[in-house]
Amino acid sequence: MIRPCLLTVLMAGSALSALSAAAWGRPVVPPSHGGRHPAHVAARPAAPYRASSDEAIAVMGTHAVSHGAVQAMSRGVMEQFVQGTSPMKMLSRLPGINFVSNDPLGVDTWGSSLYMRGFMQQQLGVTLDGVPLGAQDYYTYNGQSINFAILSDNIDHMDISQGGGAVDVPATTNLGGAIQIYSADPSDRMGGKVAQMFGSNKAFRTYVRFDSGKLNRSGTKFTVSYARSDGQKWKGAGSQFDQQVNAKIVQPLAAESRITAFFNWNDATQFNYADQSLDMLRTLGHRNDYYYPDYTRAYLAAKGQFSGEIANYPDALDVSYYDGVTHASDYLGGLNLHLTLTDRLEWNSVVYGQAENHWGTWTSPYTPSPNGAPLSEQLIVAGNQRFGLTSALRYSLGHHTIEGGVWYENNRYDIDEFQYAEPLLGQGVPVSGVLGNFGTPFQHNWGMGYSTNTFQFHLQDSYRVLPNLTLRAGFKSLLVTTAGGETANDAAYNGQDNLPNGSLTTANGFLPHFNAEWRFLPNHELYFDIPRTCGPTAMAGISWARPGACRTRRRSTS
Repeated sequence: MIRPCLLTVLMAGSALSALSAAAWGRPVVPPSHGGRHPAHVAARPAAPYRASSDEAIAVMGTHAVSHGAVQAMSRGVMEQFVQGTSPMKMLSRLPGINFVSNDPLGVDTWGSSLYMRGFMQQQLGVTLDGVPLGAQDYYTYNGQSINFAILSDNIDHMDISQGGGAVDVPATTNLGGAIQIYSADPSDRMGGKVAQMFGSNKAFRTYVRFDSGKLNRSGTKFTVSYARSDGQKWKGAGSQFDQQVNAKIVQPLAAESRITAFFNWNDATQFNYADQSLDMLRTLGHRNDYYYPDYTRAYLAAKGQFSGEIANYPDALDVSYYDGVTHASDYLGGLNLHLTLTDRLEWNSVVYGQAENHWGTWTSPYTPSPNGAPLSEQLIVAGNQRFGLTSALRYSLGHHTIEGGVWYENNRYDIDEFQYAEPLLGQGVPVSGVLGNFGTPFQHNWGMGYSTNTFQFHLQDSYRVLPNLTLRAGFKSLLVTTAGGETANDAAYNGQDNLPNGSLTTANGFLPHFNAEWRFLPNHELYFDIPRTCGPTAMAGISWARPGACRTRRRSTS
């Protein structure tokens, strides 16, 4: 396994003044205070900055509070992880959440999975700054992997609902809870940060961030950051490369209002680890992997000429794959609007767009090439384009806070599988996902395309009965329509003349959600959470849900 080490360099000077504690507007806490800010220290105004050639260390912190069915993970906790660690892996620090991966940072999207109280990551609602990220599948049909949506360095905090997920969460997959992620704002002072990680197996990651500081009297400010990571696999051959850009601009408006624009880009090429069954691990050991870069051994194995320990394995052909690679390019952008209309009324809206081009490949010994080679390269190409908006009003009236809002999204998803010819032994360069030298496919196995429209309405009332007792009651209405199906089909390959086409509509006008929080002692509370969700689900522990709540109408044309 990789044992990374972390070297963080904070640069300060007249050009990057914000990296002194005074320039960030936060005092440095003396060691005698044990990391806490005494009242008289926290209230002390920042000293005027004086240009200096000396380096300085910035001390920053965030405040996140867990309550009821919602657990919070602050920036301070996330800083305890190695730079570049997946947000999903960070969440495994919390009770009830289990994360497993085949790489030390948890960024391999093929070889990782998260479970929350028994629910898989595809059954959770996940958002970033209010933007729904959809089911966290390998091929995310209605969103984007959180690993490709934001750099973990730029996350301010994460809220995790262990119940069924609040009614205002824009998601159709939150059977078992919700993960809401919030990005860090640009700093008020100009500055920058450079962080470098090195590890075994030639692992490294570079992170660079620049904050503009306030550019004018209205408080306009922005931040842009870039990270590049690479490293060899801890077993087998191949690297896992990723680079991302995050950008965010904040424009304050009158009366504590503001508008935020954001843009995130990702490009990743990951050489995956081969799938392993328990029998493979027992028989062949933990170091068994793809044959890459030894094309000759993979070629001979596909012809039944096995060598080494694999020769004695009962299903040797199943461990004769040459390579397996994932590539993803993602774009995510939009606007976040927060308006304080009166001292009691707030309006929050998000407009977003997202696109992904994702393919995964492996060299299969089960489909030979037309030229006689016993191997062929199988490639699955998928892509989705989403546009949507959320808008909600929140009104405070005495001990009540009433909120209502809508979410609409249009999503187009296409997925196709192709087969590419591998060369005869000694007669050319093997087709590989690493090289991307696919050429022209000799077979289009199948293709599917879908268009989905989602509409959600929610209404909720939070009633603070006592300072330490809060009751919440609300509901959401959900309408989802999907149309599409077959776009290509190889009948000889699939054994079917036609693949399905048609439409599917799922709806329910009333999906209620109730919960209560009672803080009866400092740092002690009792809560319950009762949602009604779409789909077969059951809530463990103190939470409960009624399953199978949505009506579905299907229309098929083939």
